[in-house]
Amino acid sequence: MRPLKMLKTEENSTILSEKQPQIMDDPKQYEKDLLQTIESKEQHILYSLERVKAYILKEYRLKKEKALKDMQQFEKINDKEAARALAIHIGLPFTDYAKHLQEKLCNVMHTKQFYLNVNTELGKVVKLDEKELSIAKDNFDMVCNYQKRRENGIPSEDLYTPELMKYLIQRTFKKSANDAYAAISSINLEGLVDFQKEYIRICCIGGGPGSDLTGILCYLMELGHFKFECFIYDYNHTNWENVAAKPLLEILKAQSKKSFGKEIEISIKWVFCDIKSDWDDKTPIPSADIFCSCWALNESIYYPKFWEDLIDANKNALFFLIDGDRYPIENFRYFKSLSHRKFLYEGLETPRRLTIFPVSTIDL
Repeated sequence: MRPLKMLKTEENSTILSEKQPQIMDDPKQYEKDLLQTIESKEQHILYSLERVKAYILKEYRLKKEKALKDMQQFEKINDKEAARALAIHIGLPFTDYAKHLQEKLCNVMHTKQFYLNVNTELGKVVKLDEKELSIAKDNFDMVCNYQKRRENGIPSEDLYTPELMKYLIQRTFKKSANDAYAAISSINLEGLVDFQKEYIRICCIGGGPGSDLTGILCYLMELGHFKFECFIYDYNHTNWENVAAKPLLEILKAQSKKSFGKEIEISIKWVFCDIKSDWDDKTPIPSADIFCSCWALNESIYYPKFWEDLIDANKNALFFLIDGDRYPIENFRYFKSLSHRKFLYEGLETPRRLTIFPVSTIDL
């Protein structure tokens, strides 16, 4: 059955018109409404941040309380290995939770994409064809096979060809950049670095193609700093410079403008360095505001004096040491050069991290 139509009369036309909403006749009202919406959305976001903060802190306190309660078991333990086993049993779940929570919070920062983009663009430049890739893989396998190299008298220096350097960039750049960023972005740098300087001086030990440097730069630019003097100390400094120097500088400038809206002012110099030997006239001890060494300790013979002298000569510098091997990085805690300095050793995480604070912060 078809619905009945309302007959249009003068009376019901008047009723309908009275029920219709009044159309704004003031153009300025649209501007006022939009401004009100923008202001209210800001308040909504701030309220959401407070809610998230309260939720995270409450959850963290519960995790912390449980860990502290479980730690009461240490009172019954006198054996070193048993104590370490208990520390791992309690500490691993706690640090894993805290690490993933911090990663989630940092992922909100779109600027983190900076070092990922640098890795992608540099990867395009160092792309290998099939023949080059075969050479690189063979050399890489030989570099990792210490026993075979010793038996055949093959010096590792001969294996670091341009093909291998490009291959290493593809394999390791992203991880080192990410680990360096994770280390420095977990620290409030206020009072630790002199940001009044025109240029911040950064030094990477065993820094290869500039991967850990890229992670450090990302966080510093997030904080609003764009002028840097950078030094990469590495045994294969010439090979890395030949392969990475020109494209890395160009990519850093382009990606900083894309991610931060401002082009970075930066100089990078590669310098010879042998972390198995003393500093000397050929390679004098460098000075910097920030030092970083990412995955370098596990690739060489551990020589404490190299690091002792470097740390002792840079009392007002901030150090980030990142590695997978437990023993070298753990032994830093017993250096004389650290006896009057604050440091934070995170030995239950992978990778392990040691942050050494400037002497000037000892009373903070």
